[in-house]
Amino acid sequence: MRIGKGWYAAIAAVVGGLCYVNSLGNGFVFDDSAYIGHRVVRQLAVGEIFLERWLQLDLYRPLTLLSLAFDFRLYGKEAGGYHLTNLLLHAVNCALFYFFAVQALGRGQAALWAALFYGVHPLQSDVVNWVSARGDLLMQLFLWGGLLCHCRGGRWGTRLAWFCCAAGLLAKETGILMPLWAWWYDVCLGEGRGASWGRYILTWCRRHFAYGVVVAAVLGWRLAVGTGAGYEGPASANFLAAVQWPERLMTIAAIFARYLLLLAFPVHLSADYSRASIPVVDTPFDLWFIAGAVGALALAYMIWRVPRGVFSFASGWFGASLLPVSNLFFLPPSAMAERYLYLALVPLALVFGRVVGAWLEERLPPWRYVGVGLVLLLLLGYAGRTVWRNRDWRSDGALFAAVLAQYPNNVRARENMAGDLFRRGRLQEARVYYERAIAIDSSNVRAHYNLGLLHGQMRQYEAAVGAYRAALRLNPQHADSHYGLGLVLHKAGRHGEAVPHYHKVLEAVPSHFGAAYNLARAYQRLERRRAALEQFERALKINPQAAKIYYHLGELYGEMGRRDDMTKAWKTLLRLAPNHPQAENVRAVLDNYAVQEK
Repeated sequence: MRIGKGWYAAIAAVVGGLCYVNSLGNGFVFDDSAYIGHRVVRQLAVGEIFLERWLQLDLYRPLTLLSLAFDFRLYGKEAGGYHLTNLLLHAVNCALFYFFAVQALGRGQAALWAALFYGVHPLQSDVVNWVSARGDLLMQLFLWGGLLCHCRGGRWGTRLAWFCCAAGLLAKETGILMPLWAWWYDVCLGEGRGASWGRYILTWCRRHFAYGVVVAAVLGWRLAVGTGAGYEGPASANFLAAVQWPERLMTIAAIFARYLLLLAFPVHLSADYSRASIPVVDTPFDLWFIAGAVGALALAYMIWRVPRGVFSFASGWFGASLLPVSNLFFLPPSAMAERYLYLALVPLALVFGRVVGAWLEERLPPWRYVGVGLVLLLLLGYAGRTVWRNRDWRSDGALFAAVLAQYPNNVRARENMAGDLFRRGRLQEARVYYERAIAIDSSNVRAHYNLGLLHGQMRQYEAAVGAYRAALRLNPQHADSHYGLGLVLHKAGRHGEAVPHYHKVLEAVPSHFGAAYNLARAYQRLERRRAALEQFERALKINPQAAKIYYHLGELYGEMGRRDDMTKAWKTLLRLAPNHPQAENVRAVLDNYAVQEK
């Protein structure tokens, strides 16, 4: 019986989805809480989602935020629902990829092998398990839809391709590559296969100029949304920022070699590859550099010299998918990350399907059955590794422990592990991880700062002061460390020493409520009443509903003999916080004054 393409697509979707069933019990990790906890997501504020960048960062992914907002409406804070959405998106992508592979390979069974490889490969696990990577899944969904519509052509197919191009770009920035891949598909496998490259580029651009219009419109809107100050790029963990160009280029080549190894043998997987995990290459005789350079030259040869077809198409796609994250033109948040290979799996899957399909067609039983068995064994191994990898994403602690199992000197993982232990109240264990991170890299400002927070929590104030001062020696303008040091000195009764640190915070962040409030309290303790009054008024401008300010204002006004102002402040306190800890005492004082006035 001949199996139809729809059944093959369903098989690909089911197999791809089954690999992630055990991810449904995982929690939120990394940046997930920041996404799910944000007001625009929780309130499904569609207008703000499309009219603002994400958390004041240089990111604009409204469709991703909209997807998470719908999830919040359905699942609230239950992480399993978000993972279910990721699983379903991955399954749909597997099915759509199968249909695209049919277009590219021309054979249903070869396309099935390609889709199975694509669905079960362990390098998909970063994107499918990480709720914050929803943008990759959505972008891929619109990419497959757009490319399939492009291949189909016709009036509606073309218009739907334009729509998918815009939607992919609104899901994640890498969606901008869709027109490039549509052109490359036509060059290698479509109508432009036998045409001269130079002439065909002009012909293709004239015929498909609407892609340029769509991309320009989305980028123009993105630029308009980002107009004004206050936007900055995401915090970068890319260690190549501090590396000179000769060493940087050699390290880039070494990373490329590591990518090739991971694609073929996805055994030692890690959610983080920072400096301690990927050493800087400082000699051209480094084996990783040599392997990467040879691999890059082989890829260039495949793109330019191999006759147009599946292999040249796959080579071009592979190169284009890695260029944006190659560290050559700009530095992405991380020098290396497994999620950067999400698109690079596509050409590898196509080549896998093409080779396996052709080999099996040429063989007669029993060799065909042996070949099928070996291929299924490979895919089963990949699927098993994926299922096992999903366990690492159960929680922050499990994920960072998995990183440290591969790279014990990974500073970022040690910091994150310490942070997870800190949040769970396991302070002594957290301290060990922070101290080890500092021992590995003593120039890490955040590690010193976090150690200061931990010592403050443990009421080890002198140790906290030492940690904060170490952070400030490395970065004298670090506002968080100034604020933390001010708080610790304040708690230790050293109010005069705390004052200049609060001032430093307010110089850097004028709207910092905590610094203004605590500076007022420090001045109050120092009996500098006018200065205290000025800072309380500043804090009220930042947060007029802060009831605790009105209590201390009442105290201050009482000390200054301004009874009417004290009465007014405390009445406001009782209106805002009827159950304030000092409410009964305040009511008694106000009642006493009322009796005296009578």
